[in-house]
Amino acid sequence: MYHISSTHDSILCTLQNNEWVIATHIPSSIPFVQTSDTMYCWVYKGDLISTGGIPTLVDGFPNLYGKKIHKNVVLYESYLPDTTILYHGTDSTNISSIQSNGFYETSGMLGKGVYLGSYWKACRYACLQQNYMPRSTPAVIRTKLLNNTIFDIKDRHTRCNCKKCSEDTSITPFFVDHESLWHHNTHTIFVDTCQRENGTYIVKNPEYCTRSTNIQILDAVYLLPAHLNIYNPLDRNISFV
Repeated sequence: MYHISSTHDSILCTLQNNEWVIATHIPSSIPFVQTSDTMYCWVYKGDLISTGGIPTLVDGFPNLYGKKIHKNVVLYESYLPDTTILYHGTDSTNISSIQSNGFYETSGMLGKGVYLGSYWKACRYACLQQNYMPRSTPAVIRTKLLNNTIFDIKDRHTRCNCKKCSEDTSITPFFVDHESLWHHNTHTIFVDTCQRENGTYIVKNPEYCTRSTNIQILDAVYLLPAHLNIYNPLDRNISFV
């Protein structure tokens, strides 16, 4: 027995023994995220693929907020429509604004947009700011892309044509689009794990950049304990916001 959402794109699961399993009953509370003693969540096809792998550190596996999804849930993958599930790390003080007004687009390596990735990557930005200063109340938001058209820039022309990159010959940009030209032709930009010729990583954990209007916010969690100044999600518990 399993419970599928009204939109027929996800299955209701519950967290038992640190693993997501199919829920055998529907809780009375809506939305189905957390009751006093049990955690519930809708699992999408995008959650059922192996993600979160970091070379030499972590092997990817089907997970929801870093918690393993049981193999019996993965068996339903073919029954669900394609979805792209991505995470965003932030401070919990930003969640209310994000839920009310949507994400604020920022400028970065892949142009202007909202930067998303695996749960592992989101935990890094939840726990540590861009300058690596720790955040006091880290949180992670799970999202679904509304349009799954994704432009993979790996093995394509990647040099930025902006004035700064063109005039400064000391810059050797990789996967840089300061002018957001790539976004003119697609909804989402993607770059996979890749290295320079000397073996150093350009991108160690896959990264996505998309428009704020292309994102549906599903749910969010606090990372516990908040004082733990490392971002390995395997060292933390979660609590739904």
